[in-house]
Amino acid sequence: MRRILFVLTCIPFMAFSQVMLDDFENNRNIHYGFISGDFDPAGLASVVGAATNPDQTGANTSQFCGKYTRNASEEYDVILFNPYSGNFSDLEDFSDGTKTISIDIWSPVANTVVELTFEKSSLTEADNFPIGRHSRFIATTTQTNQWETLTFSLNETEVLDLELMAEDVDQGVILINSLTADNSTYYLDNLIGPNHDCIGVSVNNQIKEDFECQRNGEYTFTHGNLQIINNPDASGANTSKKVGKYTRSDFTSNDVVIFKLDEPLILANNEVISLKVWSSFSKDVVVSLQDDLGVEGENTFNQTASLPGNSSWQEFTFNYSGLIPAGVVITQAVFLFAPDEAGFPYEFYYDDFSITETSAIDDSQLKNAFTIHQNFIHFDSPNTNKQIRIFDLAGKLLEDTFVSGSSFQIKHKGMLLINVIDNKNSTSIKYLNN
Repeated sequence: MRRILFVLTCIPFMAFSQVMLDDFENNRNIHYGFISGDFDPAGLASVVGAATNPDQTGANTSQFCGKYTRNASEEYDVILFNPYSGNFSDLEDFSDGTKTISIDIWSPVANTVVELTFEKSSLTEADNFPIGRHSRFIATTTQTNQWETLTFSLNETEVLDLELMAEDVDQGVILINSLTADNSTYYLDNLIGPNHDCIGVSVNNQIKEDFECQRNGEYTFTHGNLQIINNPDASGANTSKKVGKYTRSDFTSNDVVIFKLDEPLILANNEVISLKVWSSFSKDVVVSLQDDLGVEGENTFNQTASLPGNSSWQEFTFNYSGLIPAGVVITQAVFLFAPDEAGFPYEFYYDDFSITETSAIDDSQLKNAFTIHQNFIHFDSPNTNKQIRIFDLAGKLLEDTFVSGSSFQIKHKGMLLINVIDNKNSTSIKYLNN
């Protein structure tokens, strides 16, 4: 028999115990899917907003928490949540009682039933219970208008999907006061539960946003709707599981996505910004690097890439060399998809907003790798397989190919950024092809 417990508390746990999934402050280790009711504030990019704790005493002294108002028209009001990458990894430890799961809750009424279900998202539908459900847990509030910590116990009276393995579970569901027309407001905090792939992953500040384990910033404003979804085309230039889907607003020509960086962005002379984009529309995308004053100040630095609209992932680079003066502190990035247009809700998918090293080298290093003469690249080691990527200065990828011979002809004209990868060594230079 499977047995799982849920515990949500602010108390530190030893390394072998459950992990913090969401404290609405520094530990936001899950993202949210469909929600029947309303979080206030609603939040952005599948991360619900943090509200001020109405009672910073007793069981929960945190400054922020989640404020949730139940949907009275839904008997089964649900809050869906998922790990950023992969599945929950240790549900069996909860099944045998080795670990526990809990939540802090502020309820307006005692004796409110709270349920937690773990399931496989691709199998579950609203009308096919119990298919895809692994385990369900129940707890009941005992306090009125004050915080308490609920510990969930397995509902042993239900028979769920006995064929579903614990390692296939990728979604949790919170249900509050089911089978009622309740429209009350509840406060939630400190959800502690099963581990997943991103817990404990070290921060890599070269990657600013990958919608998985490296999320080194916060979205502070969007005109349109930004969601974290499964990659609709996990092939080619992007095989990641999770990506961002941005549906542009149809009422403003200056539609923006504002991403506040956790740490100031500093680009070395040999570094550029890279971004992967999937689009079926042939439109421009602008990445604007800004300081705290944003467009109201003088320090706004824009670079543009042209999307081919070929329904495949493309990686674009944005070169700011010589644009950002010394002493300017870049604190946010602003994305503009299809700028200066209005009237249609275009959809774009993007991922891996990163700092990419272009490996600037001096002449002596260059001669050891390859030389360029009369629009031909000549390789010092002709028998190795080399990847050649050619970009224009707007960051558009013009060509991506592999060669094994001794030379390669550059057919594109104008100022180019040429990247050669040979045995995992990457070298990039600017080249003017007239």
